[in-house]
Amino acid sequence: MTYFRRLAALAFLFVAPAAMAQGNYELFLDSAQLEAVPVDQSDPIFPSSGFRTGQEGWVRVNFVVTPDGRAADTIIVDSVGGPAFERAALDAVEKWTFEPGDIEIPSNVVDMRFELRRGREAATSNFLRRYRRIMNHVLQDETEYAREQVDAAIQLGGWNLYEEAMLCLMVGRVEGLEGDTTEKLENYLRATALATRRALDGEDRREALSRIFEMQHYLGQYGSALLTMARLRADPRSAQITEALQPKFEEIQTALASPAPLTVRGTLFNPCNCDEGQPLWRYRPARSEFSFANVSGNVESFEARCEASRLRGNVQADGRWTLPEDPARCEIFVFGADGASLEILEHVANETTARNEQSNVLDRRN
Repeated sequence: MTYFRRLAALAFLFVAPAAMAQGNYELFLDSAQLEAVPVDQSDPIFPSSGFRTGQEGWVRVNFVVTPDGRAADTIIVDSVGGPAFERAALDAVEKWTFEPGDIEIPSNVVDMRFELRRGREAATSNFLRRYRRIMNHVLQDETEYAREQVDAAIQLGGWNLYEEAMLCLMVGRVEGLEGDTTEKLENYLRATALATRRALDGEDRREALSRIFEMQHYLGQYGSALLTMARLRADPRSAQITEALQPKFEEIQTALASPAPLTVRGTLFNPCNCDEGQPLWRYRPARSEFSFANVSGNVESFEARCEASRLRGNVQADGRWTLPEDPARCEIFVFGADGASLEILEHVANETTARNEQSNVLDRRN
């Protein structure tokens, strides 16, 4: 195991000083998936708009560490709280430095939690009233009213992260009522990544993960579904859930053993649910060779970030690509316009198929 990989196995938690120039807040940088050795991680500045409204934020970033130790090519993977928190995260990452390794480290992931100090992690009475109202519409299949109430809650803002996690799950429920599985999956994934155990306890978390697995299965996102099943099986209290999901899991195993292409469906979205930022879609591949099909809307380019290398190119219907590493070590990001959709066909690797041009493989490291 390399030195960098040993670092990645350790959870690095940084708590910013409580007394900041703009007010009292706590900032957590959860760098459990960080492969590089940090030298300087300057504190992001809590957006002033958050202090005025009480809005808290959470931002997940993926960035590359260059051979000279700089953070570069930052991608906002997901966020809550709005574009101000995304900008704060980006501004901070641009200043970060890492121990130079004379090699590029392609995929580093950091979660930033901007939390105001309120004394306890809980939902306010105002939020709970709105939540119960939305839930009542959901249970009555009153989709139009539920959508109006959800949109109003998002527009109002001022929520803490506990409330944001609950709101993401509620938005997902409404998206499901409207028949949009991709949007529902996006919100469920965000809720489980964002929520602490208090916001989403063991039973609720297991239920959310089971729904995520079912949606990933439905959309053909088998690589991601396998990871979700592994998370469920790691919890000894999820045996009943995993048993119920076993037929779908076996369908995935059968599909992976077949020489037929796998069809993965995805829709690009803007992580901050706003007009700013870079719309994207991401997924974990199950096979190393892939192509694009049924592109609808403006889908521009992709980048695969793996443990030791990365690959990028334009999205072309006649192109065929091979990941430079084991697909389990890679994540594919697709960029374009918000709402654009596409399919990725995952193929069984064949020596006779076309290979990537060397110029598209970026700074591969052994």
